[in-house]
Amino acid sequence: PQHVGGKSKEKLSDALKCCNEILKELFSKKHS
Repeated sequence: PQHVGGKSKEKLSDALKCCNEILKELFSKKHS
């Protein structure tokens, strides 16, 4: 079933979004 583990998936995508933002900042700082 899809609804099983949906919350954990949401949390995971949230964490990935945060990681992406951090990576973006790191890269921009490196390049500048």
